[in-house]
Amino acid sequence: MFSIDNVVVIDDNIDDGLPIAASFWKEGINVKYYTGDSDFLPAKALSGIRLLVLDMVLGVTSVEPKDVFGKLFEVLNQLIATNNGPYLIVVWTTHPSLSREFQDLMNFYINGGEPSNNQKNMLKNLKIPKPVSVCRLKKKDFLESISLDDMEGVEEINNIVIKEILSEVISKERFKIDEFLSKIDTEFSKVGSFNILFDWERRIEKCTISTIDMINQLAYESSSNDHFPNKRFRRFDSRWKISTNSILAAIARETGVRKERNLDEIIRSINRGLIPLVLDQMEQLLYPSFDNLHEVTKKVKKVSTYKKRERLFRNAFAGKLNGLLQYDIARDKRFSPGNVYLYDDIEKILTDLSKSDDRLSISKMIIENSLDLEKLETYGKKEEIQTFFMEFSPVCDFLQGKMKSCRLIGGLIIPFLDKEYLLWKTKYLEIFGPICHPKIKYLKEDSLLVFNSHFIFGTQVSSLKETDPIFRVRNQLLASLQGWIAGHASRQGVLKISAG
Repeated sequence: MFSIDNVVVIDDNIDDGLPIAASFWKEGINVKYYTGDSDFLPAKALSGIRLLVLDMVLGVTSVEPKDVFGKLFEVLNQLIATNNGPYLIVVWTTHPSLSREFQDLMNFYINGGEPSNNQKNMLKNLKIPKPVSVCRLKKKDFLESISLDDMEGVEEINNIVIKEILSEVISKERFKIDEFLSKIDTEFSKVGSFNILFDWERRIEKCTISTIDMINQLAYESSSNDHFPNKRFRRFDSRWKISTNSILAAIARETGVRKERNLDEIIRSINRGLIPLVLDQMEQLLYPSFDNLHEVTKKVKKVSTYKKRERLFRNAFAGKLNGLLQYDIARDKRFSPGNVYLYDDIEKILTDLSKSDDRLSISKMIIENSLDLEKLETYGKKEEIQTFFMEFSPVCDFLQGKMKSCRLIGGLIIPFLDKEYLLWKTKYLEIFGPICHPKIKYLKEDSLLVFNSHFIFGTQVSSLKETDPIFRVRNQLLASLQGWIAGHASRQGVLKISAG
């Protein structure tokens, strides 16, 4: 039924709150339950909450909105992290007037508008991220009265005293689980395409779990007596620990740790090495399960890809999405393929290689060889052009410690709005964009990266080790560029006579 995980239920009445939590547990959904008591809220606000089932009155005797929402917002601020992401709020209460007022407040909080002064005063204390939807449920709609006679096996009890005691103990109301879950499912249908992301998030979590299970199984299989015929271990567990350590050490070694390094660097390499294993689990578990998406499909009416309205939105986010998909910040000074260096930082290395007396001649040549010279004369923002060089050596040489020299290709970073100045039709240019990355200084605004295969240099690795890269390209883009460079270098010239 559900394509979500990470549900939070808040209700100060355990008799009301626990049945809701139990209904999600029945579906195998991860639920956290809180009464709203500040002493038992998490010390650090939670992120990744996708559904919040919320009682209105949390431990306050007054039902005045000012008192109720004051306590409620205090709990929510402590519970939900500001980077939580998309989530739904389901208001679950016996106070319809309070739930209506809460929904009005949240509409102003989400969509803006002109709230009253009283509403402004209440909302100024709310710091949670905006939910994608808020709906109201009445508790009484999901509770039904029951008596002792409705319980199975009661007719077999003959002792009158026992029956009287049971009548006092047994709850007079029963929670209607199926109706409640069906209503929640209906509310999720209203948020449309968000359901695709919720479903994908849950599937990815399953892939990471199966990756750990796979490594665990491999460690146990490697720990059998067949693999340790001459070793004496006190217990099987010690063999399993050695096997697990060996597996992780092998991953670290194959992802760049060639010698004894500090523990932080080893763990960083292990984390990098686990990524392909997770991708392998995705191939095995995730893709086949896409054949069974009818539960998600029922909640998503359509995903338009070619309409003008979607094109306008695409223009707004294309650069940022490209930046996140293809580029990364330079996380440390370590030299590696894909690093991008500012020309100003390595100009001494390049001018020494080119034997040029003009320290800026290489930068000038790249600009003149990549931009329209006539239009360049009228180009009023030359200071916004940045010349760079990217290291593009094979990753396998780097990981295996074989690199003695590095390979650099030159290019430009120019504002995306000035793309008309580029020599688009030349085959020696490879152009990417728009690109925007909030954490990379040189890609703060939508930009184009222009690689020019006429400017390729080789130098010693040691000459770049003390130079800080300004950012780096991700492996998939690096592989694409390596293929383009190789293709350009090996292209065949064809003698052709044009017809008159």
